[in-house]
Amino acid sequence: MYEASYLGAEDEQVLQQAMDFSSAHLQQSLPLLSPDVGNHVARALTLPRHLRMSRLEARNYIEEYSQVRSQMPYLLEMAKIDNAMVQSMHQKELADISR
Repeated sequence: MYEASYLGAEDEQVLQQAMDFSSAHLQQSLPLLSPDVGNHVARALTLPRHLRMSRLEARNYIEEYSQVRSQMPYLLEMAKIDNAMVQSMHQKELADISR
């Protein structure tokens, strides 16, 4: 509900109330949550997922997923390889632009 409330138009009272309500309750519940979920909620309260840069969000998720016990190691490895390839591509592009 908190994330969805950011999709409203300006002066939309119902979604503003939903944002206020969910934000207040999420803030109050932070100390009661597990560290993993608490970090996820705290990050969401700072900036909703749809407003974050997708590549940085993917990197954060790779770190979170690597701590999960029921992870799929091949999926995690593929995500790390993809992230490294994209980062390498960006570094090459930056070097080309800098020249």
